Amino acid sequence: MFYLREHPDEARRMLAAINMDMVGANQSIHRNSANMSFTPFSLPSFVNDVGAQLVEWVGDTNREKVHNRRIVSGFQNPIVDPRGTQDPFRFAVDKFYGATDNQPLVDYNPRIPAISFDNWPTSPITPARMPPRCSIRRR
Repeated sequence: MFYLREHPDEARRMLAAINMDMVGANQSIHRNSANMSFTPFSLPSFVNDVGAQLVEWVGDTNREKVHNRRIVSGFQNPIVDPRGTQDPFRFAVDKFYGATDNQPLVDYNPRIPAISFDNWPTSPITPARMPPRCSIRRR
């Protein structure tokens, strides 16, 4: 935000912004879903429709659905990491929620339409679930 406030010409050139927060979290382990949050009602934008269409398409084609059973078993259009879980993609498209990292962008200054992708509920990192190279000790 400091950069955009120091360079308002850059902010004026931006059509929209996309915040990506913890989008690669394992939904099975954390028991959560991928969520997309719209811009506030006071700041309507095309980015809401583009984001929602993307999330719904990925979600609808990356899980088994009864009406696809005649065509294909499994995912209709798999977008998966070959080394990943191959789990179905759980998602939600929600209205604006202010406590996300896109909040500063949609505020009065710089007022850039911004959507947010995240996983909810978030899972706190505990020592037992910490990646091997991380440490919780202060140095």
